[in-house]
Amino acid sequence: MAALDLEEQEQLAQLKAWWQRFGNHVLTAVTLVFLAIAGYNGWNYYQRSQAAAAAQVYEGLQKLATAGDAKKVADAAVALSEQHPRSPFAAMGRLMAARAAFDANDLASAAAQLQWVIGNARDDEYKHVARVRLAGVQLDLKQFDQALKTLEAPHPPHFEALYGDRRGDILFATGKTTEAREQWQKALAAAGSAGTLKAALEFKLEMTGAAPSPANS
Repeated sequence: MAALDLEEQEQLAQLKAWWQRFGNHVLTAVTLVFLAIAGYNGWNYYQRSQAAAAAQVYEGLQKLATAGDAKKVADAAVALSEQHPRSPFAAMGRLMAARAAFDANDLASAAAQLQWVIGNARDDEYKHVARVRLAGVQLDLKQFDQALKTLEAPHPPHFEALYGDRRGDILFATGKTTEAREQWQKALAAAGSAGTLKAALEFKLEMTGAAPSPANS
C-alpha cells in the first residue's frame, strides 16, 4: 500500500508540474474553441436577424411601390441598401426603385438606380438584369451608343436572349433594321421555351417583315 501511495503521489506531482507548465495554454486553447463556437453561432444569429430585418424593409418598399410614390420608393431603397448592403434585398429594392422612377417618367433617376445595382449588387444575376434595363432606359433617352456599350459586358448564356433582344431594339431605333433582325433571330434561338420573350421576338420579326426561322417557329 505504501508503494502504491508513493506511486500515486509521484503521478500527482508530475501532473501538477505538467499543469503548472502547460495549464495556461490548455485553458487558452479551450477558451478560444468556445469563443469560436460562440462567435459562429452569434454570427449566424446576426445574419438571420439582418436578413429578417432587410426582408421587412423590402416588404414596406413593395407597399410604397404599389401606392405609386416613386420618391418614397427611392428613399426607402436607398435606406435599405445603406442599412443592409450585403443583402440581396438591397439590389432588389434598387431595381424596384428604378421601375417606379421609370413609370414616373423620371429616366435619369431610373438610370441612377440601375447603375447602383451594376456597381454594387453582390449577385451577378441582378447586375445583368440591371444592365439590360439600363440599356432600355438609355434607348428611351436616345443614348444609342451608350446603350450598346452597356450591353457589351460578358454574360452567361441564359441571358443571351435578353441581351440580344435589347440590342435589336437599339439597332432598330437607329435605322439598322437588318442588323436588328439578326439580333432578334439570335435572341429567338437562345430564348428556348421562354414564352413571353419568344412571343415578343416573333412579333418584332414579323413586324419588320422577317419571319422567324423554321427551327424557332
